[in-house]
Amino acid sequence: MSEKDFDLICIGRSCVDLYSGEFGVPLERAMTFTKSVGGSPMNIAIGTSRLGLRVGAITGVGQEDNGRYLKWQLSCEGVDVSAVKTDPKRLTAMVLLSIRGDNDFPLIQYRENCADMGLTAEDIDPDYLARAGAVLVTGTHLSRGGVRSATMKVLETAKRLGLKCILDIDFRPNLWGLQGHDAGSSRWAEASEQVTSEYKKVLPYFDLIVGTEEEFFIAGIKIIGSFIILCGVNVWLTLIMFTIVPFIVLAAVYFNRKMKEQFRIQRVQLGEINAQVEDSLLGVRVVKSFANEELEKEKFEKGNQIFYNVKRHRYFYMGGFEASNRLFDGLMNLLVLVAGAVWPLAFRPMSKWGKRKK
Repeated sequence: MSEKDFDLICIGRSCVDLYSGEFGVPLERAMTFTKSVGGSPMNIAIGTSRLGLRVGAITGVGQEDNGRYLKWQLSCEGVDVSAVKTDPKRLTAMVLLSIRGDNDFPLIQYRENCADMGLTAEDIDPDYLARAGAVLVTGTHLSRGGVRSATMKVLETAKRLGLKCILDIDFRPNLWGLQGHDAGSSRWAEASEQVTSEYKKVLPYFDLIVGTEEEFFIAGIKIIGSFIILCGVNVWLTLIMFTIVPFIVLAAVYFNRKMKEQFRIQRVQLGEINAQVEDSLLGVRVVKSFANEELEKEKFEKGNQIFYNVKRHRYFYMGGFEASNRLFDGLMNLLVLVAGAVWPLAFRPMSKWGKRKK
């Protein structure tokens, strides 16, 4: 089998994010913004490319400066944009965001009739998908008929080609029409038959599902159902298997707390470093004719080192979280295999309540 051109192709939501640089300031009072690529599938594309994977993107952008910016920035990050659709009739989506606190991120979505929601089944090239080992799609593109057909074509083609399929849940109630424009950052909504139905239809396609804490908290309810079903098979084996669950919870809580702490420190450091960098660059220019240029450079390097250390600790805890998940997943499989193999050898056949059959 020949080597694939791409490890992953990300399909879905894209936008220009305008982040307020004034941390702690309400969005309505923010005056300065920094432009970046937005939309979770495009962020995943950039992140995986930075980690060394070969990545392609399928989305829609407008035939205007914001659309050209997205394609240019994705290309600069090593993401292939040959399958990105340029729509002359729609504008590129845009989002205004601010950071008001540790758990407070106000945002306004400008996605009315936007370019990425204009994707159709005709925009999906099976030959392009065949060049990848895996595809990632976003839940937002299940919310409307036309773009939903594009997502379904991706999934059906991927399964036919034997590709791995990944779902980024990406549940935004206001993008499903469940809440108003002022609820852009909300992840909670009243139960919706439409949303539930659309997700149920596609779940069998996926090998991996990616979500936020809130999304997986809702999904976590399924653990209780799994416990009940497994108890119906054999209570004691189920209890043995679930002895590892408290350790999983403890590890998840620990690493989650540490990651939140590092994200908070990073936001504070970014604000300080931006000010230091501006002062240092200005200082270098002002004192070049004097003897203090090396001092200013030293201050600049010190700020860079602080930022590096914050990022290093952040990635350390992110890696620990992922590693612990994989460790416990493997331990649970091992525990099930060992317990399931030893039990019949050590005891006579038992009923589901552990009583020996006569």
